[in-house]
Amino acid sequence: MTATDAKLKKAERTRQRILDAALPLMLDGGYEKMTMRAIAKEAGLSPGAAYYYFETKEHIINAFYERTIIEHEQACRKILDEERNFAKRLRRCVTAQIEISRPYHEISADLFRVAADPNHPLSPFNEASRTVRERSMAIFAEIYRGSRSRVPKPLDAYLPGLLWLYHMGIVLFWVHDKTENQSKTDRFIERTVPLVINLIRLAKVPGFSRALKATLQLLDDFTWLKLATPKASTDKK
Repeated sequence: MTATDAKLKKAERTRQRILDAALPLMLDGGYEKMTMRAIAKEAGLSPGAAYYYFETKEHIINAFYERTIIEHEQACRKILDEERNFAKRLRRCVTAQIEISRPYHEISADLFRVAADPNHPLSPFNEASRTVRERSMAIFAEIYRGSRSRVPKPLDAYLPGLLWLYHMGIVLFWVHDKTENQSKTDRFIERTVPLVINLIRLAKVPGFSRALKATLQLLDDFTWLKLATPKASTDKK
């Protein structure tokens, strides 16, 4: 290992150390009470060292989001390798995100209040979140592109974003789910996935193309919703 490689590995370990220190603080006091000084103390670092790796606590939360995206990609990788049915792929991948997020349910409301503000850099709808958002959208693109189902070409570019919005709606439902282990969310997923699939199938019905075209024209203003360039497939063909 070269000196440069060793330095990079040390930097990554320190970043991970800061992130690991931040999450318990966030669980204990919430997002608003979590401070960079407290995070640095918990990580055994000086405040200056913490600021060197993360300019603000928002950057730490963004790193947390990125980590959950990686975990979701890994979980979906296994699902997409063994399943070709569109509905089952969608249901299992959406459920996988909930399972990954479940340990953070107590603080999810705090995080979602921040994320719900489209002007906040942590919002999934903000330009600053484009990379994370598109990585997530790419998962949903592969859910149907790697399945046995096909959709009309005009819908293909928009469907990853629409499925991502559906997924965000599920997360919002989960945030407000007060049942034990958020069991109501599990039932909600089971009941809504067939509805989503049936709506997509409508796009193939003769005579529906005009309505589809009008709907997609309405979506043109939401440029962030369109995954124009297909991402590299995560499926093994």
